[in-house]
Amino acid sequence: MNYLLMSLLILNGSVTLAGNIVDVHGLEHKTAQKLLQTYVTKIQTIETLIMDEFLKANQGHFDAKKYDCLIIKKNKLLADIKQEGPFAFVDLQTVYYQNDTIYTTLEVIDDPKSDRMRFVMKPSHPVIERVKAWRNRIYRSLWRRSDVISQMQAYDALTMQLTMTAQLKPEENDCPAYHCLSSFHHPRLQPYWDIFQKGVTQEKQFILTTLRYDPDPERRAAAAFLVGHFSDPKEIVTVLGACVDDSSSLVRNNALRVIALTLLKSRLTNIDCMPFITLLESPFVTDRNKALSILLGLVDDPVNKEKMIRYGGHGILSLLHLSQPDNHDLAYALLKKMSRQRFGAHQFSQWQTWLQQAQGQQDAFR
Repeated sequence: MNYLLMSLLILNGSVTLAGNIVDVHGLEHKTAQKLLQTYVTKIQTIETLIMDEFLKANQGHFDAKKYDCLIIKKNKLLADIKQEGPFAFVDLQTVYYQNDTIYTTLEVIDDPKSDRMRFVMKPSHPVIERVKAWRNRIYRSLWRRSDVISQMQAYDALTMQLTMTAQLKPEENDCPAYHCLSSFHHPRLQPYWDIFQKGVTQEKQFILTTLRYDPDPERRAAAAFLVGHFSDPKEIVTVLGACVDDSSSLVRNNALRVIALTLLKSRLTNIDCMPFITLLESPFVTDRNKALSILLGLVDDPVNKEKMIRYGGHGILSLLHLSQPDNHDLAYALLKKMSRQRFGAHQFSQWQTWLQQAQGQQDAFR
């Protein structure tokens, strides 16, 4: 499968899961191995059960009580792991793949002063969170029928439901815009094309204002998808490039996804890669896989290639060490494209030697 599409598509499958492979990102090897030895069984159990419920929910069989119970157990497990450091940030991020296998990455930031903490949304006071939730419910209710943002959210949810119930045909996934969650062939999705095209024409400023200022990250994320319907690829990349520092990982994910597919379709390569190199340090799998996809599209530009070697090389190598395919496979594809070398996907010492030599050559010409 195309590496870009592999990292961006929602994948179909049954609710029978073959296994769960767990790795750790953000810690040196010895500490990571100790955590895995202690917690791998608990991580596999809870994340497999949660993914199973998630897949059932998208097929119309949602047990809210069971799901809430599982989330409580997951949070307790995260709290236990966090105390092992103690660590500043701990999370479990799981991706489901076509072969009914799931991969979980235990994400850890050990230092509360780490620059990587900028990617983590700071929790608000519980009272403030309740006020936000109440405000957002009222806001969504008022705008549910007429707001193009709400229409995108409805399309997003419907696409997920149709995908997980195998009602969408992969061969009909042709997108007439720079980015779509799905094509519009299915009868229930057809009306949304005209809604979105009208929206980006008549409500463009409203979409941009929502993207920048709306306090609800889910609405900002939906606005990012609507930007994918703009007609100018450079404008899409410029507008969404400002979102790579959004406090919400969901907003970043949607913005990066649209940028990646826009670059693929437009074949733009003279875009500065530095904002995406910085995302390789993010403690979110979804940030890193989209950033790697974008870098794959920009590496043919000589200036970008030099920046990737100098500033992104070590980050790319660290992701190569992961088992998580959304990170490992894309890092491997990027290294091969950068270097024109054919070392294996697990020949870490050879890739390290190549990187040192490439950086040394850059230093020699400075």
